[in-house]
Amino acid sequence: MTLKMFRALPGYFGGKQKLVGTIFKYAPTKTRFLDAFMGGGSVSLYAKLRGHDVIANDHSFFSEIVGRAIIENNGVKLSASEVWRAIGIGVKEEPAFNSEIESKFDELFLPTDQVVLKSLIRAGHENTGPKKWLLLLLALKYSLAMQSFGDWRKNAVTEFQSRLFTTLSVTKTNRIRVFKQNREKILNDDIDFINNAIVPGDAVFWKKDVFEAIKKSDAKTIYLDPPYGGASQTYEQINFWKNYFLSNEVHPGETTNEFNEEKGLNSMKRLAEACEASEAKTVILSYWTKCVSAETLAEWFKEFNLKKVPLKAYHYSYGGSTADGNHEYLGVGSR
Repeated sequence: MTLKMFRALPGYFGGKQKLVGTIFKYAPTKTRFLDAFMGGGSVSLYAKLRGHDVIANDHSFFSEIVGRAIIENNGVKLSASEVWRAIGIGVKEEPAFNSEIESKFDELFLPTDQVVLKSLIRAGHENTGPKKWLLLLLALKYSLAMQSFGDWRKNAVTEFQSRLFTTLSVTKTNRIRVFKQNREKILNDDIDFINNAIVPGDAVFWKKDVFEAIKKSDAKTIYLDPPYGGASQTYEQINFWKNYFLSNEVHPGETTNEFNEEKGLNSMKRLAEACEASEAKTVILSYWTKCVSAETLAEWFKEFNLKKVPLKAYHYSYGGSTADGNHEYLGVGSR
């Protein structure tokens, strides 16, 4: 049941869907749980399903869509009829976006998919509360499935698309498969996936600086999954997607990452100090070893006084290939 619920979440590089079982072996049951870097939402959703009182925190708009639509939503769901009604209105009167955003729509999507996306985005902003975020989440999932066809007639992709495919794990095989699928089925399936992940529970979404979130929460368990040092391109792409869903304006965003090998130790020291000053009894830290040296990773774990727990069997894959010579490590500390 849990794995099926993960199908409600958009694809996210570094997502922990395959690792949550191991992560939660070390988390005390049913505590106040802070997911300080929520990302794609799999850890927060799993914590909610296990009965924790969850705080899901992230400054990313991508994460905010998931956090408000799924994590803190206890019962509001989408109906297929309201989704198709919104699309029907959009077909009659296609919403207009900022010219720069419009040019990227033309580059990345076929005309039919542009109408669907713009209709869902407009309907989202015409709603309030969970319905707004549910419609934006549906639009986000559809965009990630269908963006690969903007140049399909040329049997090629633009430079921008090539980067996006690599970043968001969209392979040529997937592009062909998705294109052949019926669009109505894709949308209806995603409506079902999203609705199935909406369950009662104690959970809130915060959009705070991570140090402020740690300070203000009274969580007994803190999970830290800092952004990867090599992930700047991912943030640039996600920031560009963010502009589609925010408004009719282009919003510059944060593309730097302080948790890289050069700056990471100082940032990790700050995190360790924040956790030490908090009420947390258990701190769990995970990180991808491809992004830092073994020596740097050892220093990070030392700062937190954490026991290292290797996950040797797990490898990330992206762009249709598997990254070799790396795996995720966990560190667990209790007091």
